[in-house]
Amino acid sequence: MLAVAVAALALDALSKWWAASALRTRSVNVLGDFLQLALAENPGAAFGLFRDGGVILGAIALGALVWIFWYAGKIDRMMPLVGLGMIAGGALGNLVDRLFRPPGLLRGDVIDFIRLPSWPTFNLADVFVLTGVAVFILSLARETSRQDDEHARAD
Repeated sequence: MLAVAVAALALDALSKWWAASALRTRSVNVLGDFLQLALAENPGAAFGLFRDGGVILGAIALGALVWIFWYAGKIDRMMPLVGLGMIAGGALGNLVDRLFRPPGLLRGDVIDFIRLPSWPTFNLADVFVLTGVAVFILSLARETSRQDDEHARAD
């Protein structure tokens, strides 16, 4: 789990460093109007929610990280740990922005740069969190289904 979290954090940090330098004065059409890369600095959460709520969002991320590392110690299967690692890496990626980007101390803006039509601009940390949640839930559902099948056969 830790290796996945570190890899996700590193990829997110590198992509944000690139976006902050390469997209400061321009945007890039990757797939026409469907997928664009354009720099945005987000003081809140997706869809314009919690504008200037960085302290609250940072505290939530810290709480989630504590729970993830605690819960990961109870898991002995690979896929749920991969999912938790992705969530942790993504949460850390946006938390680093909130901690170290101006004005700092959990009030820093998060760098976003991936733009789709009718969707808020986002970053790789967001992709890791959402994908990690999906992997985690699907792996637990699969495990539950497998256990149900084993109990049915035993009956």
